[in-house]
Amino acid sequence: VSKSRSSYLNTDLPPGCHEDRKWVRVFLPTVFLWLGAQEELWVLADAKLLKACKEIFKVVYPDICYSPTMSGSVFGVVTQRVGEWRSNFGSTALAIAIDFCASNQDSTPAELSNLLLAQYAFLYPNPDNIDKSETFRSAFVQELLATAHLSRIIGHADVPALDTDSLIRHGFVGALGLCAVSVSQS
Repeated sequence: VSKSRSSYLNTDLPPGCHEDRKWVRVFLPTVFLWLGAQEELWVLADAKLLKACKEIFKVVYPDICYSPTMSGSVFGVVTQRVGEWRSNFGSTALAIAIDFCASNQDSTPAELSNLLLAQYAFLYPNPDNIDKSETFRSAFVQELLATAHLSRIIGHADVPALDTDSLIRHGFVGALGLCAVSVSQS
């Protein structure tokens, strides 16, 4: 029986997907690892995400005779989790910004926000000295990347077809973009 994507639940996944908590511990972290490397996270084509899901599914569940489809439960639940993963960047950035502003006694939150937004100073470790070679190395970005992304990819599978070995070392362009947008909007 086919449902709308948003109506699928974890309980709708194929039998065996929850064995050893692989869905949460391995499958989803691998999806998030792959997602973090995508340059166009907001306009990601369903076909591209589906192809990644199929490759991940083959590696994580080699004994389950199932191939994800756009109208199936695996893809439906994955698209829900992707939305939650993206949303987590914004809410985490807001918590980091609130904590930072609350702990700063030198300026009002509005003044501090204006200073950090000027020339995207929040992206650099020293907002008073913008060095382009240090982009994305600010405490804001690093904490957000660690909290919203890196913590979510622990336990990912090695999927040669997606070159996950390379992604774990260099595949953060999408996640860094989400960090920058999220901090700038918080």
